[in-house]
Amino acid sequence: MKVGMGSSEHSLEQHAVFQEYLQLYEDRLSEYIESQLGGSSKEFYEELADAKDVQARDPESCDAGTALFIECLVASADYDSFYKVMVREAQKLEAREAMEKMRWDAAPTVAEGKTAEGGDA
Repeated sequence: MKVGMGSSEHSLEQHAVFQEYLQLYEDRLSEYIESQLGGSSKEFYEELADAKDVQARDPESCDAGTALFIECLVASADYDSFYKVMVREAQKLEAREAMEKMRWDAAPTVAEGKTAEGGDA
C-alpha cells in the first residue's frame, strides 16, 4: 500500500482492504459476544447505542475506561480511523526497512575482507 498512502484521495484497493478488515472485525466480535458473553451482536450494538446516547447526554455518567472503550469500538469501524492507522503503520514499516537497508549497506563485506569504510580488514 505504499503508493498513494500520503495522498488525500483513497484508492478502491484501500477501501476494499478496509471492507475485508471490517468483515473480519465484525466476525471476531460476533464470535466473542456469542461465546463469551452469551448474547447476540444485535443486543450488543443496541446496548452500545444506548451507552453512547447516555454518554452524549451526560458525559459524567460513565467512567473513563467505558468511555474509551466506546470510542475505540466506534473508531474501529470508521474508515478514516482505519486509514490513519494504516498510514502510521506503513510509515513505521518503511522506516524499519530503511534502517535495515542502511545497516546492510554499512556492513562489511566478509567475503572480500573489507570494512565498511572500504579498507582491508
